[in-house]
Amino acid sequence: MDLHNQIIVKDDLVCPALQDAIHAIAADTSMAWYNGGEHDRYTGMSAPIFDGGHGGHINHPGLYYLSLPILMQTVYTLFDKNVSEVMRFRIGLFLHTMNMKNKSTQHRMHTDYDFPHQNMLYYVNNSDGVTTIVDWDDKEVNVEPKKGRIVLFPGSLMHCSHDPEHHHSRMVINMNFMLEGVESERKLYRR
Repeated sequence: MDLHNQIIVKDDLVCPALQDAIHAIAADTSMAWYNGGEHDRYTGMSAPIFDGGHGGHINHPGLYYLSLPILMQTVYTLFDKNVSEVMRFRIGLFLHTMNMKNKSTQHRMHTDYDFPHQNMLYYVNNSDGVTTIVDWDDKEVNVEPKKGRIVLFPGSLMHCSHDPEHHHSRMVINMNFMLEGVESERKLYRR
């Protein structure tokens, strides 16, 4: 399912057993969640998985080593390109209880970095609380969370999440990365 030429949405690229393994780790009671994110840019709870700064640090080996092959294989399958640099993986969590008015709450529009990069989202569980992405023509595209769904889009596109209204939680792994030999996001996505 491709919603748009700049925003690629794929289901069923990740086998159900791997989807379940990632969900089991993320939903385990031993998972350490933190309020906010870097520089208070993130309004939910999150957990760092990998930080590429200063030579790279793996914060959560289980989620990192399950997620990294998903990123590598997806990018190679869709773009026939290799990932040249992984900048950050983090998992985000929003709970229904964060939404006290029982209606969809849109979070702040943002980009993850102020330089050219790529984003891949991996939805850990079935939920509501769309991801809104604004394309280069200022059109808003809403992506529904679905367990195992992958979303790829250029890092220059503004985007935001929403709190879940009807589900207990919304969990998504956000992967920021660079591609080998890519000089223009527009050429890559306008196929």
